[in-house]
Amino acid sequence: MVLPTNQLDNIFIVPNIKGRNRRIVRIFCPLATQLQIVTIFTRYDVTVEKEDFYEFEDSQVSLIKSDQDVLVMIYPKETVNIRSYMMTIYGVNQYKTSYDIIVPGLQNLTSYISMTLQAGFAEGFKIDDKIVYANTYYNKTISGNTYTSVTYRISPGVHMISHPSNQRFGLWIYGDHQYSSYGFPGLIAYTP
Repeated sequence: MVLPTNQLDNIFIVPNIKGRNRRIVRIFCPLATQLQIVTIFTRYDVTVEKEDFYEFEDSQVSLIKSDQDVLVMIYPKETVNIRSYMMTIYGVNQYKTSYDIIVPGLQNLTSYISMTLQAGFAEGFKIDDKIVYANTYYNKTISGNTYTSVTYRISPGVHMISHPSNQRFGLWIYGDHQYSSYGFPGLIAYTP
């Protein structure tokens, strides 16, 4: 999924991808853009020319802010038995308060969902009206704001995901199977 240029954003929380400790984050800039990138280990600024891109390797949650609207993609790196895939990361202005999703079913496929929040409660998401608690989540505080990525394993089929506080969050669905993998974003709130 590649977003049309009128749906790009300028603040992104790149989610943690369960089982993939290394990934490439690529930022495509339709216009000349100043980027601020914050990873678990570092914080820096980059200038990108019009219609060019910048990429970096990351391992957990990262934050991208830009002075122009940009497109962000991630490529989890391949492992011995698992292939890479490309997944669109949409910005915080496209977050929704709930999602109806379909998780693919395939024998021996292990699927996960990752959610990102701009601030607030990482625990207590509701999956199919049952409150669940994460095994893994990451927080990053920048200039007094906390950004979070939380991951849950999920079964194949149709699911409804929300948070009791009615907080807006981003959602990505992905999974691995021997010699294959997939990843795609949940629905987004399109801007008019």
